[in-house]
Amino acid sequence: MKGLIFGPLGAGKGVQCRKLEKQEGVRHVETGTILRENREMETPYGTPADYIEAGDYVPDEVINEVVEQILRDESRFILDGYPRTMSQVSYLSSITDLSVMVYMHVSDETTLNRLKNRQICSSCNESYHEEYKPPAQTGQCDSCAAPLVERSDDDEEIIRHRIEVYKEKTVPVIEHYSDQLDVISIDAERPHDVVWKELSSAIRPYL
Repeated sequence: MKGLIFGPLGAGKGVQCRKLEKQEGVRHVETGTILRENREMETPYGTPADYIEAGDYVPDEVINEVVEQILRDESRFILDGYPRTMSQVSYLSSITDLSVMVYMHVSDETTLNRLKNRQICSSCNESYHEEYKPPAQTGQCDSCAAPLVERSDDDEEIIRHRIEVYKEKTVPVIEHYSDQLDVISIDAERPHDVVWKELSSAIRPYL
C-alpha cells in the first residue's frame, strides 16, 4: 500500500493512522513528526532544525528531501500532512507511485469543537479530549503514562484561521488526487471506533 490521508483539523487522521500502523504494519508518515525526528537530517537546503529553531516555516525543498529519504526504505506507507501544496504534489509524483487516498471529512464546527479543550501526549503525540476521548487518568496518557499538554495553537481564532488556510492550500491538492487515485471517503463526524471499522474494511484491498 502506498497511500495518502487528508482531512481538516480534528478529523482524527492521526488516530486512524496509528491504528493502521499498529494493526497492519503500514508506516504512518506524518510530516510534523518526521521533521522533529529528523531535525538534524542534512539536505542541500540545510536541516529542518535550521528553520525550526529560527521560527520559520520549513520550505518545500527541505520537506521534500526529508520525505524522499524516509520513503526510500518504505514499501507500505500512508502520508499524513504531505503533500500540502501543488509544488509538493509534483515532487512526490517524481519519487513514488500512489494507489489510494483516504479523505476524512468533518464540518468546520466539529473541527472547532474537537480542537478546543484538546490535549496531546508530550511523548507519543496521542490526542485526548475531555468530551470525545478523555484519558483514563486526568492529565496522563493511557498509552505511555507521559503528561498531557495543551497545544498553543488550539485557540479559537487560530483554529478558524487554520481552517481557512486548509481550504485555500490543501483542498486543491485533494481535488487533484480525486481525479488520479482511488478514493475512500469517510464520514469522520462519527466516533473513532466506528470510523476505524469502516476505514479498516475499505482499505483492506490495498494492503
